[in-house]
Amino acid sequence: MGKVLCLAVFLGGAAFAVAIFGHGAVGPACQGKRVSALIKDLASGDYQVRDQAAEAIQALGPEAVPELIRALYRRETPFTKPLAALCRALPFLKFEPGNIPSIQARAAEQLGIIGAKDQNAIVALIGALRETDGARRTEIQRALRRCGLASLPLLKQALAHHDARVREGAAEVLRDFGPQARMAVTALTRALRDPSERVRCRAAQALGASGRDETGALRGLERALDDEAAAVRAAAAEGLGRWGPGAGSALPLLTAKLSDRDTGVRVAAARSLWLIDDEVDEVVPVLIDALNDRSVGWQAPFVLGEIGPQASGAIPALVEALKRERVPHPLRTPPSAALALGLIGPAAVPDLIATLHDDKASVRTGAAIALGFIGLPAKDAVPTLITLLKDKELEVREASALSLGAIGTETKEIIPALKELIRDEDIFVSNAAAAALRKIDPAAAAEAGLE
Repeated sequence: MGKVLCLAVFLGGAAFAVAIFGHGAVGPACQGKRVSALIKDLASGDYQVRDQAAEAIQALGPEAVPELIRALYRRETPFTKPLAALCRALPFLKFEPGNIPSIQARAAEQLGIIGAKDQNAIVALIGALRETDGARRTEIQRALRRCGLASLPLLKQALAHHDARVREGAAEVLRDFGPQARMAVTALTRALRDPSERVRCRAAQALGASGRDETGALRGLERALDDEAAAVRAAAAEGLGRWGPGAGSALPLLTAKLSDRDTGVRVAAARSLWLIDDEVDEVVPVLIDALNDRSVGWQAPFVLGEIGPQASGAIPALVEALKRERVPHPLRTPPSAALALGLIGPAAVPDLIATLHDDKASVRTGAAIALGFIGLPAKDAVPTLITLLKDKELEVREASALSLGAIGTETKEIIPALKELIRDEDIFVSNAAAAALRKIDPAAAAEAGLE
């Protein structure tokens, strides 16, 4: 009898929970469906169902906002999984938990589209910035950007929110608005003194993106160069660099940061000095030294590549960095040192030709990629690259063929290799080979079925 009573209580409780948590469709209707049902359809595996639901919700506009907000803030309860299992065993109980993370993301997307017409949507999205899940937080920020200029006043206010995650998210979205966020410059400058390191960092980045040459903001970024947190110092240096010559008064402070105890700060200061004053003599040695830092040394090649031919003094150090760098798929994501050497240009060709003989296949591959970036001025490397078409390592053969195509050699020896590469399962490799084949031998490309 006791077991029967317990079962009855359990089933009664389950039915009550289903009634509470498994509510039916509510809200205004469109195309014969309630908004709550349309929101569930947004997470459908059928793209036509998703598209129809999105079209219907957008037709409702602000009327759909309350249910979208409800979906955005919906969370799985402790009952969700047990109830779903129980309802599978007892079909007469109706409970469809749905894909809550997907529904949240799609609800955020629709709020972003409607947000320009209804500030309640923007308020809800800003409040949702306290979200801890990275993917959903990214979708929420994307939605706020989609709201456009209508979100700027509320984002500015959010910089004073009690939750640091909201302040950080607001600053990050303002950063992405760039110069359009100039109305928030004063609030962002105050945020440089925020208790949260992450908020200060995002505020410095946003000020840099704003491009506003305001004395208060400039002084704030200059003060932030002495922040206790290295990430904030680096963001302040980066922000000043984005202002270009307008941040000329910060040059002495940035020069002092070339000796900062943190490598990332030194790299950021070096880049900003180059952007503001075209400074190279002091900058390049600092970047060369940074190449040896295993944690953030990868940043230095990108700056050296930006500087280009003026950074030719870094070529030997970059070749050594190329030998140390480990990249799983160099043809898809080339080594940063290879990119830098390619951007520095012809001056790097002799060192790269010598590097084509390295014992490590990955290094030969990286050198070949760099020569391909240089293009026609790397024609002296053609004889060596042709010999590498017979290299024992497939990756080296592929990189050599693609680089020969980029250099523009007319030798017919690379045609068979390119024809083989256009059938590669990696779409990046096959597309690059197809482009090279069209450039070198249009007839061979047509024969291979390429228009």
